[in-house]
Amino acid sequence: MAKGKIEAAFPLTPLQEGMLYHALKEPGSGFYHGQVSFRLESAVRPELLRRAFQRAADRHESLRTFFVWKGRDRPIQVVRGQVEIPWTDLDWRDKTNQEVEESWDRLLAEDAAHPFELSVAPLTRVTLVRCRVDAYRVLWSVHHGVSDGWSGSLIVREVLEDYQALAAGLDPPDRPPPPSYARFVGWLESADLNQEERYWRDELGSLEAPTPLPFSTGQATRRAGRTRTLALPDEVYARLKQRAAAMRVTPATVVAGAWGLLLARYAGAEQVVFGSTVSERPAAISGVDSATGLFLNTVPVRAQVDSGMAPAAFLQRLQAAMSAGRAHGVAGLSRIARWSGLAPGDPLFRTVVVFESFPAEVDLNVDATSDGGLDLSHLSIDGPSDLPLGLVAVPGNGLRLELKHDPGLYDTRAADRLLLQFRHILDGLIRPETRAIGTIDCLPAEHDRIVKSWSRGPDLSGTPVDVVELFERAVDRDPTRIALSAQGHDLSYQDLDQATTALAHELRQRGLGPDHLVAVPASRSAETVIAFLSVLKAGAGYAPLDPDLPPVRRDKLLESFDLVLRTDPRVWRHLDTPVVDVARPQGPPLDRLSPAAGPDAPAYVIFTSGSTGAPKGVVVTRSNLAHSNYARFDAYPRNPDAFLLLSPLWVDSSVAGLYWTLTSGGTLTIPRPRAEQDPRGLWKLIRDAGVTHTLMVPSLYGAVLDEIGEEDAAELSTVIMAGESTPGALVPRHVTSIPGADLVNEYGPSEATVWATVDDLTRDPGGPVTIGRPVPSYQVHVLDEAQRPTGIGIEGEIVIGGPGIARGYLGARELTAKRFLPDPSGGEGRVYRTGDRGRWLDDGRIQFLGRADQQLKIRGFRVELEEIEASIRAHPKVEDVALDAGTGDPASTPLLTAYLVPQDPGLQGPDIESWLADRLPRYMLPERYVSVSALPTTPAGKLDRRALSELDGSELSAPRRPSQPPRNAEESALAEIWREVLGLDQVGIQDDFFDLGGDSLSSIRLLSQASRAGFEIDPETFFRSPTIAAMAEGKAKELAPSWTEPVGTAPLTPVQRWFFHTVKDDRAHWNQDHVLVFEPGVLPTADVTRVMTTLVRHHDALRTRFVFDSHA
Repeated sequence: MAKGKIEAAFPLTPLQEGMLYHALKEPGSGFYHGQVSFRLESAVRPELLRRAFQRAADRHESLRTFFVWKGRDRPIQVVRGQVEIPWTDLDWRDKTNQEVEESWDRLLAEDAAHPFELSVAPLTRVTLVRCRVDAYRVLWSVHHGVSDGWSGSLIVREVLEDYQALAAGLDPPDRPPPPSYARFVGWLESADLNQEERYWRDELGSLEAPTPLPFSTGQATRRAGRTRTLALPDEVYARLKQRAAAMRVTPATVVAGAWGLLLARYAGAEQVVFGSTVSERPAAISGVDSATGLFLNTVPVRAQVDSGMAPAAFLQRLQAAMSAGRAHGVAGLSRIARWSGLAPGDPLFRTVVVFESFPAEVDLNVDATSDGGLDLSHLSIDGPSDLPLGLVAVPGNGLRLELKHDPGLYDTRAADRLLLQFRHILDGLIRPETRAIGTIDCLPAEHDRIVKSWSRGPDLSGTPVDVVELFERAVDRDPTRIALSAQGHDLSYQDLDQATTALAHELRQRGLGPDHLVAVPASRSAETVIAFLSVLKAGAGYAPLDPDLPPVRRDKLLESFDLVLRTDPRVWRHLDTPVVDVARPQGPPLDRLSPAAGPDAPAYVIFTSGSTGAPKGVVVTRSNLAHSNYARFDAYPRNPDAFLLLSPLWVDSSVAGLYWTLTSGGTLTIPRPRAEQDPRGLWKLIRDAGVTHTLMVPSLYGAVLDEIGEEDAAELSTVIMAGESTPGALVPRHVTSIPGADLVNEYGPSEATVWATVDDLTRDPGGPVTIGRPVPSYQVHVLDEAQRPTGIGIEGEIVIGGPGIARGYLGARELTAKRFLPDPSGGEGRVYRTGDRGRWLDDGRIQFLGRADQQLKIRGFRVELEEIEASIRAHPKVEDVALDAGTGDPASTPLLTAYLVPQDPGLQGPDIESWLADRLPRYMLPERYVSVSALPTTPAGKLDRRALSELDGSELSAPRRPSQPPRNAEESALAEIWREVLGLDQVGIQDDFFDLGGDSLSSIRLLSQASRAGFEIDPETFFRSPTIAAMAEGKAKELAPSWTEPVGTAPLTPVQRWFFHTVKDDRAHWNQDHVLVFEPGVLPTADVTRVMTTLVRHHDALRTRFVFDSHA
């Protein structure tokens, strides 16, 4: 409580100003609320201890200081002449030891949650707890704006010395008055700010973004943090000091260097910035060591992490940077931030490292004071900052490492993980045999064992069997069961077996067998499935190709094949490659062929986009396929009774449902072409066909969920996501709409035979979306650039091993050798480098983080930018080209823009478009073509893709005829939907949807929105004529259809059931209010009543009520 007159007033230091800003911005956060606690294992006279604390307040002006800011241009700190220290006595002698510990933790939390009023002195208080007759605990709380760790230890020492004197009946010792804190403020303000500015602009002017925090799955609480501690024994700290001296650096620099390396490992960066807090007690102030107050300074440290540097060189450079920063740090962080290259509002750093320095005569780990019988133990000086993460190193008997963390971002397990990783890096830095910092990994022995166990999938429950043999077993078990249902035509297992056997005989007669390859135009039909199985029965391998491939691309691919097995005689005419048509058998059944191919023979070849400018063919062996398929029997609790196959049969994800179903005896349902463009029709098909399993891309499944009505699909048990990243919002939508079905996320490239990891997302609907854990018999690693396992939470490349790893790329030995490597763990097999980035989470699942190169996923297809660029560069009028795929939203479909340097000034957009249409699939065509004079380069002379979008160029768009406006209400309504879906301001009724930038996924949104607006458009009709005029002409129902007023009861929808299940008591919880404000006289009351009456009459939902009866 404040007393007496004002003794002094002077400005705040820059650090105090920052503390005041954060305290005012987030008043309940508990930031900078310091707590000093210790135990007194002696009989204590509370009144004398209180007198000793009061003497400290009388002596030290910091304990009588408060802040004034209201009505002032610049805040000041004011010192009162006298204050009374607030004091609380508690008696816990009736509590057990466990209850004392629980109560103490509660007291610390409650005290931290009770912030100081910064405009009232004193900014400190004391609580004395009596636990036994001879055991007390002291909690001294003080705001960090008026004290630091050095000051706290000085005051504790003085309090105990004075108490001992008073208890002995003696006068406390006389001490010379400490210098005023105002002298320190004056010293700071005498600094040359011009010199400071020049230094920081040179040091941080090129900074583009703050260093990210180490990985976390949580959300920041912006509240007082928690502390996890790791004690390094005396011998380890002694070794650290010895090695630091040998490298000519301080122990504080070694600690800071290890922290910088840890941040660099998490950020995947060669330079990081963190805060460094040091004691700032200038020798120019006489007696400064006896002063109390905030004698600290925090400055940014930019650490250059060159993997090839020796630890000594790295630490010496870091120490020089820290010393220079400290010498130029008096300007304060707010000014330094303005002088950096960061955008306004970006923090200079998000983490801080502190190496505590206390007066030499105060040992934080002593067991007792020298006399008076007062035993002191467990002295702790603690207090959170506004930063979410900080490391404090406290020397003493050993080195105590305290990790202060936002509990919302880092739970206890994550904080302990960071401490162990830091300790491991610290050990590597001081190990004499460490030659380069790049050789220091981030995987402590405890984590290494865990990660190795996570990396291996479970063993298979049995021996994998070739898919042809498994299929024939399914035929023998139930020959009359429907194996294949395609567009209204059913084939039993017996019929499918006979058809494929007959065609296999023909292929054998033509000389096909192991290592022969057959191309199949893989239309969505029963004939395509017959072709695949026939080739496998003959012992050869097949290559499913898009039937609509551009002729130039198709003919180039067909050069690698011995035969084309044509599924439709109307396609792919006049080929140079021999052709056999798939036909249903006419004669009597033929005997099954004996196996001719071994496990290493090709089963199929899947073509994906290639970085060399041409598609690359992934050769998958029969053994690969057998293991991948067999793993599904173990990974899933139930095999498919009815699988809806939505993937095109020329896409690798179709392999999953195709063979899993036909080798386990289920029914494979193949919908009509373009069925995925009709989400409502898909949901109806799932219900009507009794589908139990299906696989689709997340964007399509989101559209399907939009169409789910009151009718459940009772048989649906498993929905598999693949081909795209699954957005987190999709999981709770699934759980709400189809609570009885699992939502499973699969991950795996073609090179791993479709899949490598799997995660059931319904087990943790609110948690992070991950790609899960390795599937049975597979190994999945996350490796750094040196092909070493990364630490938990640290980003690396996903590398896959196991029996599903493909043979390699067709006719591309060098590329195969580059991507398929010997197992880095020393195993006998090979691994595949995916180029995908990921990290291990603390629970053993892998989080997918995107690509490390220029590969993209566009509408579920792998696309290499280099292949598109090579095709454009081959145009005779193009000198150079670079593609930009930025959307600004990682979850959005990439929008490709080609920036071209023309060789011929007469180059036009249609020239490029027609050239590419003959060479690339539609999904690989750029949306825009921009002519530029030159491509941007980095200082090293390499292409700077990030600068492409900033180029000024001329659009090479095709000249369009003037758009024709809508002619009636239907066309106007459809035009509005088109504008919203395409993001365009103007569309014409004869404009082609795909010429305007539409694609397969946006067409799903278009048709769904049109359906909700009253238009039922047949997808196949739309794709034949994708214009507004054709949609309006072919609509199946009027915009305002006739209807009869529904009455009676109806069951709840799944979402409604979830509403009432979630909130049972507060029935008004989901109520919504909408307020429309009109100027007086604009809308007469009678008109409002008439409008609302019409709306209620028109919309069933506005006449609906919910009744709670005995059932629900």
